[in-house]
Amino acid sequence: MKAKLTITMFIICLFVGQGNAQLVFDDGGVHNIDWHIDIEEEYHVYVRNGTTLNLLEEGFIHFLYVEDSSVVNVSNVLRTGAVSMIAQDDSVINIYGGRITSILTALNRSTVNIYGGHIGFYINAGLDGVAYREIDTSVVTFYGHHFAIDGVDVAYGEINISVGENDSVSGFLTGILANGESIGGLPFQPNFYIYDNSRIVLAETAPEPATILLLGLGSLFLRKIRSK
Repeated sequence: MKAKLTITMFIICLFVGQGNAQLVFDDGGVHNIDWHIDIEEEYHVYVRNGTTLNLLEEGFIHFLYVEDSSVVNVSNVLRTGAVSMIAQDDSVINIYGGRITSILTALNRSTVNIYGGHIGFYINAGLDGVAYREIDTSVVTFYGHHFAIDGVDVAYGEINISVGENDSVSGFLTGILANGESIGGLPFQPNFYIYDNSRIVLAETAPEPATILLLGLGSLFLRKIRSK
């Protein structure tokens, strides 16, 4: 199945312990992933140099790093996503569905938009201990309704909680996302962390229905082509 992909990439195998490998997309093009990058080999996938990567059905990655003004779109199907995703250096991650099972982070002026999906245990806007954290203006936006923090209903807009002694805020977020999926349902119970000038925003405005439908059906279209 991998041989069918016509993409420019290179693989560097760096065997450490059980073995890690890197898969890099950096040609500035648009690429679709509809296969499972083997989680047992702990692939670290990098999207760089303004490249766009679409995760379609069955497209699942262990560690995903989105850098250098690149874009990753996670389609509106369950069997897609990653264990961990990090956007940095003015990059964008759009999540319409799927699952992020562990950590989702926006760093260094990056943007994460969440319209659907099962989000894992930690959602970070900024990151503690990063050298540029005081000037980081990254934004994580949740699109949906009926949001609550630590069991208390909250209004739309930027999460506004008193900053603690470590210049960060945290809490447990629940609600309903734009595609109808719940935030905070078992086994996914995300805690959010906001550092310094980074932000988490709760937005009522949903994406255009055609956008969610298009990404949700993308993998179905590819599957039909393969079956012919």
